[in-house]
Order: sequence, then structure tokens, then C-alpha cells
Amino acid sequence: MIAFDPNGMIGLAVTLAFGFSVGPFVKWVGDALPVEPHNSELEPFWAKLREMHTAGKWIGHLERPIFFAALWATNGWPIIASWLVFKLAYYWQGANFTAYPLEPPTKEQAAYIVAKRQIGTHHVATSLVGTAANILIALIGVTVGNSIVWK
Repeated sequence: MIAFDPNGMIGLAVTLAFGFSVGPFVKWVGDALPVEPHNSELEPFWAKLREMHTAGKWIGHLERPIFFAALWATNGWPIIASWLVFKLAYYWQGANFTAYPLEPPTKEQAAYIVAKRQIGTHHVATSLVGTAANILIALIGVTVGNSIVWK
């Protein structure tokens, strides 16, 4: 049987409300990381790549209540650990931006490597900052919910 728990509802509301601060925080981190083309002829494409939006915002809106529910439960850490392992696998598969050529690169190749690393670092850093912020916000929501005493 599911019972209404006002503390849990307040904690979830705090989690969801604070969640609106994650987007601006992730954008601030992303803006601090340089993403420049390795070739000036590619600037229009690089600008399009810089402005490309992913589903990260929507994933964050789903993560926060999941993290809150997992933390509110007596032993929810396996749920969070499972989600983080899933994200690790996803980024491991999709973020091979540190590969370097076996031979010393030409100037053009070196510029491409730098640009590739900048894009990869930007993608991974903003994602990890968002995930960490979502877990922190869920912890805040749980703390608020647990600290309310009804008289």
C-alpha cells in the first residue's frame, strides 16, 4: 500500500524546484570551456556544433526525481549506482576524444586533435556537472524532507 508522506512530497518539491538551477550552472561550465575550430574554413560547422543541443536537459528532469526517490528509500544507492554505471558505459562508448595518432601529427592533424579534445571535454564535463548537481539537489531534497517535524 502506498501512503501519502507529506515530508517526502515537500522534499520532492524542493528537489524539483532546485532542479531549475542546474541548466544555468551547466551552461556556465560549458561556456568556460573553449570550443574552437581547428581550421577557420570550418567555423560555420563548428558554430553549429557549439550550438547543438542534446537531450541533457530532459535527462536531468528525469534524473532528479529518480535520485530523490532512490535516496528517500532506505537503500536506494544501488539504483543510483546502476544509473551511473549506465552513464559511464554510454560515455565510454561515445567519448573517445583522447586518442592520439601513433606518429607525430602534422600541424593540421595537431589542430584537429586539439579541437576534438575540446569538443569531447566540453560534452563530458557538462554532462558530469549536470549529473553531480542532480544528485546533490536530490540529497538536499531528502535532507529537507527528513528535517521537517510535524507537531
